[in-house]
Amino acid sequence: MNKPRVLIVDDEQAARVGLTEIVSAWGYETKSAADGLEALEIAVDFHPFAVISDILMPRLDGFGLLTRLHAQSPETAVILLTGQGSIEDAVRAVKEDGAFYYFEKPINTRALNIVLQRAIELGGTKIPPDVYLYLAQHYSDNQRPLDAADALETFLRLVPNAQDAGKIEKLIRQLRAKGAK
Repeated sequence: MNKPRVLIVDDEQAARVGLTEIVSAWGYETKSAADGLEALEIAVDFHPFAVISDILMPRLDGFGLLTRLHAQSPETAVILLTGQGSIEDAVRAVKEDGAFYYFEKPINTRALNIVLQRAIELGGTKIPPDVYLYLAQHYSDNQRPLDAADALETFLRLVPNAQDAGKIEKLIRQLRAKGAK
């Protein structure tokens, strides 16, 4: 069985190599790039399921990579990282630009692993950021992660008038059809 492919993008070599080693150890096939333009070139043949990218990079930053990658491969989930983040950047990344998730450095690798698993399971499907926040709150080091569909159903029970509830219900049906439990 083929391993899901993840592309790691960071201009800092030590961060790029370290993150690539961690993600590879989780069982993913990985490649890495030093900036957004190199990442776009690699993505053409590598076809990553997910991209984990720093934001501040030369030649093409993470936001530029996100925009161009979604134009060429909209199903690819993009997880953005930054060492100089702000709430405004997080809102822009997820809500406005369509990033799958946003992390500030230093990265909590356990949380990244969970988010990456969900990105692969959902195939980059975009759901509202408040759902991600809800899901993230229900994963901890001491408990088994909830099934994505169960968590989304729980979210809808708690927030019945959630924005995009119809899209969330459709996603739940898709996840159930895929056998995600």
